[in-house]
Amino acid sequence: MGVQPCPIFGLHQMRPGAKAIIWNSDGTVNLTNKYGLSYHSVCECGEKFICSGQPQYNPPSQIGWWVAGNLQPSGGMGGALTYRVPESSLKYTTDVRMEGYRFLI
Repeated sequence: MGVQPCPIFGLHQMRPGAKAIIWNSDGTVNLTNKYGLSYHSVCECGEKFICSGQPQYNPPSQIGWWVAGNLQPSGGMGGALTYRVPESSLKYTTDVRMEGYRFLI
């Protein structure tokens, strides 16, 4: 996949983050609703991973739609972080694990 190694742990240690709402770049399409993005996780290094699956559970469910990287919040509302990303940056996988990430509860 080409994810950069975590500068703290080597492998990104992803822990559940605050509720996240993802919009397309110009803020006209709610990608959270469109793709069912319900799981938001954060590593201490700042890496974020947002997906429609539940990779942190045992057994994990497939990751489904996902977006990751050093995403920067564009705001917040009602206890949720808001991010804007190009819709083309969302990817899909049926895998339950992702190279470079360890999902924790």
